[in-house]
Amino acid sequence: MKIKLGDTKYFNEVKKTHKLQIGTFYFFNKFIVAEINEGENVNWGNCQQIINLALDYYPVNSIQKLIIYLIGFMITP
Repeated sequence: MKIKLGDTKYFNEVKKTHKLQIGTFYFFNKFIVAEINEGENVNWGNCQQIINLALDYYPVNSIQKLIIYLIGFMITP
C-alpha cells in the first residue's frame, strides 16, 4: 500500500510544495519531506535544485540553523 503525504493528517501543515522532475517536495516550518518518483535517482545534480529552493525558503541566520531533509520512500508489497 502506498501512502503519500497528501493522504495524511500532516498535509495541512505543509507551507509550500515544489513538484520537480525527480519528485514532490513538501516544505514545513523546519523540515522538508520528499516523495521521490519511482525510477528516479537522487544525485548531486538534481539535489542542487532542491538545496537552492531550501536556501531560498529557509533563512540562513546562523550555523546552528538546522534543516532536516526526510525522504519518503514509496514501498509496495
